[in-house]
Amino acid sequence: MTMTITTRHESCLIWLAVLATCWFFPIASSSSDNVRIYLLTGQSNMVGEGCEAHLDYLVTNNSAMYGHLKNANGDWTQHANVNVVVYPEEGALNLETQLQPLTSVGHGEEVDKFGPEVGIGWTLAEKYPNTKILLIKVAWGGIDLAINLRPPSSSTKWNGDDSISIADKYGSSDAGLAGQYYQNLISRTNAVLTALPTETYGSSPELDGIFFLQGWNDLADQSGNRMQEYEYNLVNFITDIRSDLNAIDVPFVFGESGQHGDSHDGMGHEVRVDGVRQAQQNVAKRYPQFFCNAQLAGIAKIVIALQDQNKQCPTPTSCKCPEFHYYNNAEIFYKIGLEMGNIMTSFADCIMPGPSAEPTASPSSPPTIIPPTESPMPSPAPSETPTETTSSPTFSPSSSPSMTSSPSHNTPSPTSSPKPSPAPTEESPPPTDTQAPSPNPTHITDSPTFSPTTTIKPSASPSETPISAQLKTAIVTLEGYLEEEFAPSDDENKVLWDAVEQMHRVAQLQQSNE
Repeated sequence: MTMTITTRHESCLIWLAVLATCWFFPIASSSSDNVRIYLLTGQSNMVGEGCEAHLDYLVTNNSAMYGHLKNANGDWTQHANVNVVVYPEEGALNLETQLQPLTSVGHGEEVDKFGPEVGIGWTLAEKYPNTKILLIKVAWGGIDLAINLRPPSSSTKWNGDDSISIADKYGSSDAGLAGQYYQNLISRTNAVLTALPTETYGSSPELDGIFFLQGWNDLADQSGNRMQEYEYNLVNFITDIRSDLNAIDVPFVFGESGQHGDSHDGMGHEVRVDGVRQAQQNVAKRYPQFFCNAQLAGIAKIVIALQDQNKQCPTPTSCKCPEFHYYNNAEIFYKIGLEMGNIMTSFADCIMPGPSAEPTASPSSPPTIIPPTESPMPSPAPSETPTETTSSPTFSPSSSPSMTSSPSHNTPSPTSSPKPSPAPTEESPPPTDTQAPSPNPTHITDSPTFSPTTTIKPSASPSETPISAQLKTAIVTLEGYLEEEFAPSDDENKVLWDAVEQMHRVAQLQQSNE
Protein backbone atom coordinates (compact mmCIF):
# COMPACT_ATOMS: atom_id res chain seq x y z
CA MET A 1 0.00 0.00 0.00
CA THR A 2 1.26 3.46 -0.89
CA MET A 3 0.55 5.93 1.89
CA THR A 4 0.82 9.69 1.55
CA ILE A 5 0.81 12.07 4.49
CA THR A 6 -0.64 15.32 3.28
CA THR A 7 -0.45 17.73 6.18
CA ARG A 8 1.88 18.75 8.95
CA HIS A 9 -1.07 18.16 11.30
CA GLU A 10 -0.99 14.44 10.52
CA SER A 11 2.78 14.35 10.88
CA CYS A 12 2.49 15.82 14.37
CA LEU A 13 -0.10 13.21 15.35
CA ILE A 14 2.26 10.41 14.35
CA TRP A 15 4.96 11.99 16.45
CA LEU A 16 2.58 12.29 19.39
CA ALA A 17 2.09 8.51 19.26
CA VAL A 18 5.81 7.78 18.92
CA LEU A 19 6.89 10.23 21.60
CA ALA A 20 4.22 9.09 24.05
CA THR A 21 5.44 5.52 23.70
CA CYS A 22 9.07 6.59 24.28
CA TRP A 23 8.08 8.76 27.28
CA PHE A 24 6.28 6.02 29.12
CA PHE A 25 8.53 3.16 28.09
CA PRO A 26 12.24 3.84 28.40
CA ILE A 27 14.60 1.17 27.11
CA ALA A 28 14.37 -1.75 29.48
CA SER A 29 17.23 -3.62 31.08
CA SER A 30 15.97 -7.18 31.23
CA SER A 31 18.74 -8.68 33.35
CA SER A 32 19.25 -8.18 37.07
CA ASP A 33 21.08 -5.14 38.39
CA ASN A 34 24.38 -6.99 38.75
CA VAL A 35 24.34 -8.92 35.45
CA ARG A 36 24.12 -7.64 31.87
CA ILE A 37 24.00 -9.95 28.83
CA TYR A 38 24.67 -8.96 25.23
CA LEU A 39 24.45 -10.84 21.93
CA LEU A 40 27.14 -10.31 19.28
CA THR A 41 26.19 -11.57 15.82
CA GLY A 42 26.96 -11.09 12.14
CA GLN A 43 29.49 -12.51 9.72
CA SER A 44 33.28 -12.96 9.63
CA ASN A 45 34.30 -9.58 11.01
CA MET A 46 32.14 -10.25 14.05
CA VAL A 47 33.62 -13.75 14.27
CA GLY A 48 36.93 -11.88 14.63
CA GLU A 49 39.78 -11.26 12.20
CA GLY A 50 42.04 -8.95 14.24
CA CYS A 51 45.66 -10.17 14.15
CA GLU A 52 47.40 -11.06 17.43
CA ALA A 53 50.86 -10.10 16.15
CA HIS A 54 49.63 -6.61 15.28
CA LEU A 55 47.92 -6.17 18.65
CA ASP A 56 51.17 -7.15 20.32
CA TYR A 57 52.91 -4.48 18.22
CA LEU A 58 50.35 -1.89 19.32
CA VAL A 59 50.73 -2.77 23.01
CA THR A 60 54.49 -2.29 22.70
CA ASN A 61 54.37 0.91 20.67
CA ASN A 62 51.26 2.60 22.08
CA SER A 63 50.96 1.50 25.70
CA ALA A 64 48.74 4.47 26.60
CA MET A 65 46.00 3.13 24.32
CA TYR A 66 46.61 -0.61 24.42
CA GLY A 67 48.81 -1.34 27.43
CA HIS A 68 45.93 -2.63 29.56
CA LEU A 69 45.43 -5.51 27.12
CA LYS A 70 48.51 -7.27 28.54
CA ASN A 71 49.29 -7.94 32.18
CA ALA A 72 52.53 -7.44 34.10
CA ASN A 73 53.70 -10.91 33.12
CA GLY A 74 53.32 -10.14 29.43
CA ASP A 75 50.25 -12.37 29.02
CA TRP A 76 47.01 -11.26 27.42
CA THR A 77 44.73 -9.77 30.04
CA GLN A 78 41.69 -11.65 31.30
CA HIS A 79 38.97 -9.25 32.38
CA ALA A 80 37.65 -10.03 35.85
CA ASN A 81 34.12 -8.73 35.20
CA VAL A 82 33.53 -9.77 31.58
CA ASN A 83 32.89 -13.30 30.33
CA VAL A 84 32.43 -14.54 26.76
CA VAL A 85 30.62 -17.51 25.24
CA VAL A 86 31.64 -18.17 21.63
CA TYR A 87 29.29 -20.63 19.99
CA PRO A 88 31.52 -22.39 17.43
CA GLU A 89 30.58 -21.89 13.79
CA GLU A 90 30.45 -25.68 13.39
CA GLY A 91 30.11 -27.57 16.62
CA ALA A 92 28.13 -28.07 19.77
CA LEU A 93 27.60 -25.89 22.82
CA ASN A 94 29.78 -26.79 25.79
CA LEU A 95 29.77 -24.09 28.44
CA GLU A 96 32.41 -25.88 30.48
CA THR A 97 34.97 -24.90 27.86
CA GLN A 98 33.23 -22.06 26.02
CA LEU A 99 32.25 -19.81 28.96
CA GLN A 100 35.53 -17.98 29.53
CA PRO A 101 36.83 -14.66 30.84
CA LEU A 102 37.21 -12.02 28.15
CA THR A 103 40.79 -12.29 26.95
CA SER A 104 42.49 -9.82 24.62
CA VAL A 105 43.10 -12.54 22.01
CA GLY A 106 41.53 -15.95 21.46
CA HIS A 107 37.82 -15.39 20.86
CA GLY A 108 38.17 -14.85 17.10
CA GLU A 109 38.19 -16.93 13.95
CA GLU A 110 41.45 -18.60 15.06
CA VAL A 111 43.26 -18.84 18.40
CA ASP A 112 45.48 -15.92 17.31
CA LYS A 113 42.57 -13.68 16.30
CA PHE A 114 40.07 -11.41 18.07
CA GLY A 115 37.03 -9.39 17.14
CA PRO A 116 34.94 -6.42 18.35
CA GLU A 117 34.20 -8.25 21.62
CA VAL A 118 37.42 -6.88 23.16
CA GLY A 119 36.59 -3.20 22.70
CA ILE A 120 32.92 -3.83 23.47
CA GLY A 121 33.70 -5.70 26.68
CA TRP A 122 36.12 -3.13 28.07
CA THR A 123 33.74 -0.27 27.25
CA LEU A 124 30.74 -1.93 28.91
CA ALA A 125 32.81 -2.85 31.96
CA GLU A 126 33.89 0.75 32.41
CA LYS A 127 30.27 1.94 32.14
CA TYR A 128 29.01 -0.72 34.59
CA PRO A 129 31.98 -1.29 36.95
CA ASN A 130 30.05 -3.28 39.57
CA THR A 131 28.27 -5.50 37.07
CA LYS A 132 29.05 -8.89 35.59
CA ILE A 133 29.04 -8.59 31.80
CA LEU A 134 28.41 -11.58 29.54
CA LEU A 135 28.99 -11.44 25.77
CA ILE A 136 27.38 -14.23 23.70
CA LYS A 137 28.91 -14.48 20.25
CA VAL A 138 26.94 -16.36 17.58
CA ALA A 139 28.35 -15.51 14.15
CA TRP A 140 29.44 -17.18 10.92
CA GLY A 141 31.80 -16.21 8.14
CA GLY A 142 30.52 -15.71 4.61
CA ILE A 143 26.79 -15.22 5.30
CA ASP A 144 24.44 -12.65 3.82
CA LEU A 145 21.27 -10.96 5.04
CA ALA A 146 19.34 -11.56 1.82
CA ILE A 147 19.41 -15.37 2.11
CA ASN A 148 21.29 -16.86 5.09
CA LEU A 149 20.06 -14.46 7.79
CA ARG A 150 16.84 -13.55 6.01
CA PRO A 151 14.30 -12.65 8.73
CA PRO A 152 10.82 -14.19 8.69
CA SER A 153 9.09 -10.86 8.00
CA SER A 154 10.96 -10.52 4.70
CA SER A 155 9.26 -13.76 3.55
CA THR A 156 10.05 -14.81 -0.02
CA LYS A 157 9.17 -11.44 -1.51
CA TRP A 158 12.18 -9.61 -2.91
CA ASN A 159 12.40 -6.17 -1.32
CA GLY A 160 8.77 -6.48 -0.22
CA ASP A 161 7.50 -6.62 -3.80
CA ASP A 162 4.59 -9.05 -4.16
CA SER A 163 5.34 -9.50 -7.85
CA ILE A 164 8.99 -10.54 -7.45
CA SER A 165 10.23 -13.54 -5.47
CA ILE A 166 13.71 -14.12 -4.09
CA ALA A 167 13.87 -17.17 -6.38
CA ASP A 168 13.54 -14.78 -9.32
CA LYS A 169 16.53 -12.79 -8.10
CA TYR A 170 18.78 -15.41 -6.49
CA GLY A 171 17.70 -18.71 -8.03
CA SER A 172 15.62 -21.48 -6.52
CA SER A 173 18.61 -23.21 -4.92
CA ASP A 174 19.63 -20.20 -2.82
CA ALA A 175 16.00 -19.28 -2.15
CA GLY A 176 15.52 -22.70 -0.59
CA LEU A 177 18.15 -21.84 2.03
CA ALA A 178 16.47 -18.59 3.04
CA GLY A 179 16.48 -17.95 6.77
CA GLN A 180 18.36 -21.09 7.85
CA TYR A 181 21.10 -19.16 9.61
CA TYR A 182 18.55 -16.81 11.13
CA GLN A 183 16.79 -19.78 12.72
CA ASN A 184 20.14 -21.16 13.89
CA LEU A 185 20.97 -17.76 15.41
CA ILE A 186 17.75 -17.77 17.42
CA SER A 187 18.06 -21.39 18.56
CA ARG A 188 21.75 -21.09 19.47
CA THR A 189 21.24 -17.87 21.42
CA ASN A 190 18.37 -19.41 23.34
CA ALA A 191 20.45 -22.53 23.99
CA VAL A 192 23.19 -20.43 25.59
CA LEU A 193 20.71 -18.46 27.71
CA THR A 194 19.07 -21.67 28.90
CA ALA A 195 22.39 -23.34 29.77
CA LEU A 196 23.88 -20.44 31.77
CA PRO A 197 24.57 -21.22 35.45
CA THR A 198 21.61 -20.00 37.49
CA GLU A 199 23.72 -19.03 40.49
CA THR A 200 25.25 -16.22 38.43
CA TYR A 201 22.69 -15.40 35.74
CA GLY A 202 19.38 -16.35 37.37
CA SER A 203 16.72 -18.79 36.29
CA SER A 204 15.52 -16.81 33.25
CA PRO A 205 18.40 -14.73 31.84
CA GLU A 206 17.50 -12.26 29.12
CA LEU A 207 19.40 -10.01 26.75
CA ASP A 208 20.25 -6.38 27.54
CA GLY A 209 21.48 -5.48 24.06
CA ILE A 210 22.34 -6.78 20.59
CA PHE A 211 25.40 -5.97 18.45
CA PHE A 212 25.29 -6.72 14.71
CA LEU A 213 28.22 -6.49 12.25
CA GLN A 214 27.44 -7.69 8.73
CA GLY A 215 27.16 -6.49 5.15
CA TRP A 216 30.03 -7.71 2.99
CA ASN A 217 28.31 -10.67 1.34
CA ASP A 218 25.35 -8.49 0.40
CA LEU A 219 27.45 -5.76 -1.16
CA ALA A 220 29.68 -8.33 -2.92
CA ASP A 221 26.74 -9.51 -5.06
CA GLN A 222 27.63 -8.16 -8.50
CA SER A 223 24.01 -8.00 -9.61
CA GLY A 224 23.23 -5.43 -6.91
CA ASN A 225 20.08 -7.35 -5.92
CA ARG A 226 21.19 -7.95 -2.33
CA MET A 227 22.24 -4.32 -1.95
CA GLN A 228 18.91 -3.06 -3.23
CA GLU A 229 16.88 -4.91 -0.58
CA TYR A 230 19.37 -4.49 2.28
CA GLU A 231 17.39 -1.72 3.95
CA TYR A 232 14.17 -3.72 3.78
CA ASN A 233 15.85 -6.82 5.23
CA LEU A 234 17.71 -4.94 7.96
CA VAL A 235 14.53 -3.27 9.23
CA ASN A 236 12.84 -6.67 9.40
CA PHE A 237 15.90 -8.28 10.98
CA ILE A 238 15.99 -5.79 13.85
CA THR A 239 12.26 -6.19 14.47
CA ASP A 240 12.19 -9.99 14.18
CA ILE A 241 15.27 -10.83 16.23
CA ARG A 242 14.00 -8.70 19.11
CA SER A 243 10.65 -10.46 18.98
CA ASP A 244 12.04 -13.97 18.59
CA LEU A 245 14.51 -13.55 21.46
CA ASN A 246 11.93 -11.95 23.77
CA ALA A 247 14.00 -8.77 23.71
CA ILE A 248 11.48 -6.26 22.32
CA ASP A 249 12.88 -3.19 24.06
CA VAL A 250 16.63 -3.90 24.10
CA PRO A 251 19.05 -1.53 22.36
CA PHE A 252 20.41 -2.64 18.98
CA VAL A 253 23.77 -1.40 17.63
CA PHE A 254 24.70 -2.29 14.05
CA GLY A 255 28.06 -1.62 12.46
CA GLU A 256 28.54 0.25 9.24
CA SER A 257 30.13 -1.53 6.27
CA GLY A 258 33.34 0.48 6.40
CA GLN A 259 35.44 -1.47 3.90
CA HIS A 260 37.50 0.74 1.59
CA GLY A 261 37.05 3.77 3.83
CA ASP A 262 36.62 6.54 1.27
CA SER A 263 38.82 5.03 -1.45
CA HIS A 264 37.27 3.83 -4.70
CA ASP A 265 40.10 1.74 -6.01
CA GLY A 266 38.56 0.14 -9.05
CA MET A 267 37.79 -3.24 -7.48
CA GLY A 268 34.37 -3.16 -9.11
CA HIS A 269 32.01 -2.88 -6.14
CA GLU A 270 32.25 0.78 -5.10
CA VAL A 271 28.61 1.52 -5.93
CA ARG A 272 27.50 -1.45 -3.85
CA VAL A 273 29.69 -0.48 -0.88
CA ASP A 274 28.08 2.94 -0.90
CA GLY A 275 24.65 1.39 -1.46
CA VAL A 276 24.75 -0.91 1.56
CA ARG A 277 26.28 1.86 3.64
CA GLN A 278 23.48 4.21 2.60
CA ALA A 279 20.88 1.56 3.45
CA GLN A 280 22.40 1.21 6.94
CA GLN A 281 22.28 4.97 7.43
CA ASN A 282 18.66 5.04 6.26
CA VAL A 283 17.62 2.45 8.83
CA ALA A 284 19.21 4.49 11.61
CA LYS A 285 17.69 7.80 10.53
CA ARG A 286 14.36 7.20 8.79
CA TYR A 287 12.39 4.85 11.03
CA PRO A 288 10.79 6.42 14.13
CA GLN A 289 10.36 3.03 15.81
CA PHE A 290 14.16 2.72 15.91
CA PHE A 291 14.99 6.22 17.15
CA CYS A 292 16.77 6.05 20.48
CA ASN A 293 16.87 2.25 20.50
CA ALA A 294 18.73 1.23 17.32
CA GLN A 295 21.79 3.09 16.10
CA LEU A 296 24.55 2.78 13.50
CA ALA A 297 28.19 2.64 14.58
CA GLY A 298 30.43 4.50 12.14
CA ILE A 299 33.32 2.33 10.95
CA ALA A 300 34.40 4.00 7.70
CA LYS A 301 35.90 6.91 9.67
CA ILE A 302 38.17 4.47 11.54
CA VAL A 303 39.42 3.01 8.26
CA ILE A 304 39.83 6.45 6.69
CA ALA A 305 42.00 7.69 9.56
CA LEU A 306 44.43 4.81 9.01
CA GLN A 307 44.34 5.15 5.23
CA ASP A 308 45.34 8.78 5.59
CA GLN A 309 48.38 7.62 7.55
CA ASN A 310 49.00 4.71 5.14
CA LYS A 311 48.72 2.37 8.12
CA GLN A 312 45.84 0.18 7.04
CA CYS A 313 48.05 -2.88 6.49
CA PRO A 314 49.28 -4.08 9.88
CA THR A 315 52.79 -4.60 11.17
CA PRO A 316 54.23 -7.24 11.07
CA THR A 317 53.39 -8.33 7.55
CA SER A 318 52.65 -11.88 8.74
CA CYS A 319 49.16 -10.57 9.57
CA LYS A 320 48.22 -10.35 5.86
CA CYS A 321 46.03 -7.50 4.64
CA PRO A 322 42.62 -8.57 3.25
CA GLU A 323 40.46 -5.52 2.64
CA PHE A 324 37.14 -7.26 3.35
CA HIS A 325 38.48 -8.29 6.79
CA TYR A 326 39.59 -4.75 7.56
CA TYR A 327 43.16 -5.74 6.69
CA ASN A 328 43.31 -7.99 9.82
CA ASN A 329 44.23 -4.68 11.46
CA ALA A 330 44.08 -4.98 15.27
CA GLU A 331 43.61 -1.24 15.70
CA ILE A 332 40.54 -1.26 13.46
CA PHE A 333 38.94 -4.23 15.23
CA TYR A 334 39.59 -2.82 18.69
CA LYS A 335 38.19 0.59 17.72
CA ILE A 336 35.13 -0.99 16.08
CA GLY A 337 34.43 -2.54 19.46
CA LEU A 338 34.94 0.77 21.26
CA GLU A 339 32.64 2.57 18.84
CA MET A 340 29.87 0.00 19.15
CA GLY A 341 30.26 -0.21 22.93
CA ASN A 342 30.15 3.57 23.35
CA ILE A 343 26.90 3.77 21.38
CA MET A 344 25.36 0.96 23.42
CA THR A 345 26.10 2.84 26.64
CA SER A 346 24.74 6.16 25.26
CA PHE A 347 21.11 5.23 24.55
CA ALA A 348 19.92 6.66 27.87
CA ASP A 349 21.11 10.09 26.70
CA CYS A 350 19.32 9.96 23.34
CA ILE A 351 17.03 12.91 22.54
CA MET A 352 14.08 12.23 20.24
CA PRO A 353 13.71 14.71 17.36
CA GLY A 354 10.53 16.68 16.86
CA PRO A 355 8.41 17.04 13.70
CA SER A 356 9.36 19.63 11.10
CA ALA A 357 7.05 21.56 8.83
CA GLU A 358 7.51 19.42 5.74
CA PRO A 359 5.26 16.45 4.83
CA THR A 360 6.58 13.15 3.57
CA ALA A 361 5.49 9.96 1.86
CA SER A 362 6.12 6.53 3.33
CA PRO A 363 7.51 3.74 1.13
CA SER A 364 5.17 1.45 -0.74
CA SER A 365 6.07 -1.63 1.33
CA PRO A 366 6.66 -0.58 4.94
CA PRO A 367 7.93 -3.66 6.78
CA THR A 368 6.66 -2.59 10.20
CA ILE A 369 3.58 -1.02 11.75
CA ILE A 370 4.93 2.51 11.98
CA PRO A 371 6.12 3.62 8.51
CA PRO A 372 9.50 5.28 8.07
CA THR A 373 9.88 9.01 7.75
CA GLU A 374 12.39 10.72 5.54
CA SER A 375 15.27 12.41 7.31
CA PRO A 376 17.93 14.64 5.82
CA MET A 377 20.71 12.25 4.93
CA PRO A 378 24.34 13.04 5.70
CA SER A 379 26.90 12.56 3.00
CA PRO A 380 27.91 8.91 2.77
CA ALA A 381 30.59 8.05 5.28
CA PRO A 382 33.41 7.76 2.68
CA SER A 383 33.17 11.48 1.94
CA GLU A 384 33.17 12.56 5.56
CA THR A 385 36.24 14.13 7.04
CA PRO A 386 37.85 11.48 9.22
CA THR A 387 37.98 12.30 12.88
CA GLU A 388 39.32 10.42 15.87
CA THR A 389 36.15 10.13 17.93
CA THR A 390 36.76 6.69 19.36
CA SER A 391 38.90 6.69 22.45
CA SER A 392 40.05 3.90 24.67
CA PRO A 393 38.35 3.43 28.03
CA THR A 394 40.18 4.90 30.97
CA PHE A 395 41.15 2.60 33.81
CA SER A 396 41.76 3.55 37.41
CA PRO A 397 43.73 1.24 39.71
CA SER A 398 40.63 0.64 41.82
CA SER A 399 38.53 -0.55 38.93
CA SER A 400 41.02 -2.31 36.70
CA PRO A 401 40.50 -6.04 36.29
CA SER A 402 42.84 -8.66 37.57
CA MET A 403 45.42 -9.70 35.03
CA THR A 404 46.20 -13.38 34.75
CA SER A 405 47.50 -15.70 32.09
CA SER A 406 45.29 -16.55 29.13
CA PRO A 407 43.80 -20.05 29.11
CA SER A 408 44.26 -22.38 26.19
CA HIS A 409 41.60 -22.11 23.51
CA ASN A 410 39.32 -25.14 23.36
CA THR A 411 37.51 -25.96 20.14
CA PRO A 412 34.93 -28.75 20.25
CA SER A 413 34.73 -31.24 17.44
CA PRO A 414 32.51 -29.88 14.65
CA THR A 415 29.11 -31.27 13.88
CA SER A 416 26.99 -30.79 10.81
CA SER A 417 25.93 -27.22 10.09
CA PRO A 418 24.30 -25.64 7.03
CA LYS A 419 26.75 -23.98 4.70
CA PRO A 420 26.31 -20.35 3.70
CA SER A 421 25.45 -19.61 0.12
CA PRO A 422 28.63 -19.13 -1.94
CA ALA A 423 30.14 -15.70 -1.54
CA PRO A 424 29.94 -13.71 -4.78
CA THR A 425 33.26 -13.00 -6.41
CA GLU A 426 34.67 -9.69 -7.56
CA GLU A 427 36.08 -10.73 -10.93
CA SER A 428 34.07 -8.26 -12.97
CA PRO A 429 32.55 -4.80 -12.33
CA PRO A 430 28.88 -4.47 -11.42
CA PRO A 431 26.25 -3.80 -14.08
CA THR A 432 26.20 -0.18 -15.10
CA ASP A 433 22.56 0.23 -14.10
CA THR A 434 23.20 -0.76 -10.48
CA GLN A 435 22.64 2.37 -8.47
CA ALA A 436 22.98 3.06 -4.79
CA PRO A 437 19.69 3.98 -3.10
CA SER A 438 19.16 7.73 -3.08
CA PRO A 439 17.29 9.37 -0.21
CA ASN A 440 13.96 11.05 -0.78
CA PRO A 441 14.53 14.83 -0.54
CA THR A 442 11.43 15.41 1.59
CA HIS A 443 11.48 14.84 5.32
CA ILE A 444 9.66 15.54 8.54
CA THR A 445 12.28 14.61 11.10
CA ASP A 446 15.85 15.00 12.07
CA SER A 447 17.81 12.03 13.31
CA PRO A 448 18.06 11.55 17.07
CA THR A 449 20.92 13.19 18.92
CA PHE A 450 22.78 12.22 22.06
CA SER A 451 23.49 14.47 25.01
CA PRO A 452 25.37 13.49 28.18
CA THR A 453 23.01 15.53 30.33
CA THR A 454 19.57 15.54 28.69
CA THR A 455 17.19 12.66 28.12
CA ILE A 456 13.67 12.28 26.80
CA LYS A 457 12.60 10.17 29.75
CA PRO A 458 11.56 11.56 33.14
CA SER A 459 13.37 10.08 36.10
CA ALA A 460 10.07 9.01 37.66
CA SER A 461 6.42 8.62 36.72
CA PRO A 462 4.50 11.92 36.47
CA SER A 463 2.26 10.73 39.30
CA GLU A 464 1.47 7.71 41.43
CA THR A 465 -1.07 6.57 38.82
CA PRO A 466 0.10 3.32 37.13
CA ILE A 467 1.93 3.94 33.89
CA SER A 468 -0.53 1.80 31.92
CA ALA A 469 -3.44 3.93 33.12
CA GLN A 470 -1.65 7.15 32.19
CA LEU A 471 -0.92 5.84 28.73
CA LYS A 472 -4.48 4.61 28.21
CA THR A 473 -5.77 8.07 29.11
CA ALA A 474 -3.44 9.61 26.54
CA ILE A 475 -4.56 7.11 23.90
CA VAL A 476 -8.26 7.77 24.54
CA THR A 477 -7.66 11.50 24.21
CA LEU A 478 -5.81 10.95 20.95
CA GLU A 479 -8.51 8.63 19.62
CA GLY A 480 -11.21 11.18 20.35
CA TYR A 481 -9.42 13.78 18.30
CA LEU A 482 -8.67 11.38 15.46
CA GLU A 483 -12.27 10.21 15.17
CA GLU A 484 -13.41 13.81 14.68
CA GLU A 485 -10.82 14.70 12.08
CA PHE A 486 -9.64 11.46 10.41
CA ALA A 487 -12.13 8.67 9.70
CA PRO A 488 -10.79 5.17 10.39
CA SER A 489 -12.53 3.91 7.24
CA ASP A 490 -10.44 6.18 5.04
CA ASP A 491 -7.33 4.38 3.73
CA GLU A 492 -5.49 7.68 3.69
CA ASN A 493 -5.67 7.76 7.49
CA LYS A 494 -4.60 4.17 8.09
CA VAL A 495 -1.10 5.09 9.24
CA LEU A 496 -2.53 7.13 12.12
CA TRP A 497 -4.75 4.34 13.34
CA ASP A 498 -1.94 1.80 13.00
CA ALA A 499 0.11 3.96 15.35
CA VAL A 500 -2.73 4.10 17.88
CA GLU A 501 -3.21 0.34 17.66
CA GLN A 502 0.50 -0.10 18.41
CA MET A 503 0.14 2.09 21.49
CA HIS A 504 -2.79 -0.01 22.73
CA ARG A 505 -0.65 -3.15 22.50
CA VAL A 506 2.17 -1.50 24.42
CA ALA A 507 -0.27 -0.33 27.11
CA GLN A 508 -1.64 -3.86 27.50
CA LEU A 509 1.86 -5.26 27.82
CA GLN A 510 2.73 -2.70 30.46
CA GLN A 511 -0.47 -3.43 32.41
CA SER A 512 0.34 -7.15 32.45
CA ASN A 513 3.74 -6.35 33.96
CA GLU A 514 2.48 -4.01 36.69
